[in-house]
Amino acid sequence: QETNQGNIDGLTLAIRHIHDDIENIENTRLQIDIRPLNIDDSFVFIQDFEPNKCNLVSLTTPYRTIDCSGEWGPALVSNNRYLLIDRHPNLCLINQQLQIVKQSPWKFDFIRDMCWSTTLNTFIVITRSREIYIVNEKTLATELIQPIDEQDWSSCTCSDTSLYLTARREGTNIFEFNLLSAFELIKRWKPPHSCKHYEIILNTEYKNKTLALVISHGSTNVVHLELRSSITLDRLWSLELKVSHTIGQPLIRCSALKCDEWLLVDNNTSQLFHVRKNGLIKAVSSCNPAPWNSVMFGSNIIAIRTKNSVHFHKL
Repeated sequence: QETNQGNIDGLTLAIRHIHDDIENIENTRLQIDIRPLNIDDSFVFIQDFEPNKCNLVSLTTPYRTIDCSGEWGPALVSNNRYLLIDRHPNLCLINQQLQIVKQSPWKFDFIRDMCWSTTLNTFIVITRSREIYIVNEKTLATELIQPIDEQDWSSCTCSDTSLYLTARREGTNIFEFNLLSAFELIKRWKPPHSCKHYEIILNTEYKNKTLALVISHGSTNVVHLELRSSITLDRLWSLELKVSHTIGQPLIRCSALKCDEWLLVDNNTSQLFHVRKNGLIKAVSSCNPAPWNSVMFGSNIIAIRTKNSVHFHKL
């Protein structure tokens, strides 16, 4: 019993010591000297993220301009990593810092249009002499695609699986070629499926399983924009632009914006048409100097080509 009582007394004493230690810890005050962190406001930039923001009502003054004076035509294309421009006598590759990182002499005919193929990881170029080339993204090495159907090509655009080509004439046909099998012809869309017999397709642009077609009336020259399914060519909507186009004038060109919206560039009236994804006009604005072409570059930069320059605007 004495042994057991001694053990109990020892445990009780140990518990009291632990209790006293805990109280001492709780009553201990730590003095911490905190100094304020001074941050120079000029080092911090916070930009509001607005995923649906895309408004071209009033473009700001371009924050950068690249000279293209004396050049041939309006061709330019982006794959978001790089911008490829026809800067005669060279093709020039521009990175997102707007530096020319590569240029290569263009020894072939006048470039009418260019597009990017994600599937092939190459640029595709069509020329006035009815030739089609693929251009390597990194080296700008050029390879002629063997004639697949000799036409007077005027417009090109790519989906994940197909290359779409058109030739500017009344009753325009749309040629669809397979990117996965050496440009084998998949289908030749003829009027009335491509357009009406008296209409002319001026320009095409692909995005998210749709084709935007800029179409002019062969007699009245009035221009409208149609959005089609890229698979069936069924019309989703149509929008009359209240502008006209005649043979010999610069093409009215279309480019894809964010949020499935579209931008049309009319050099003849010096206007930009911002079109919503439902086919309604969001804004019409004047552009000086007159625009020739445009393309989104990355998520918030739009490049607009004029006769003598490429202007870069932040949205």
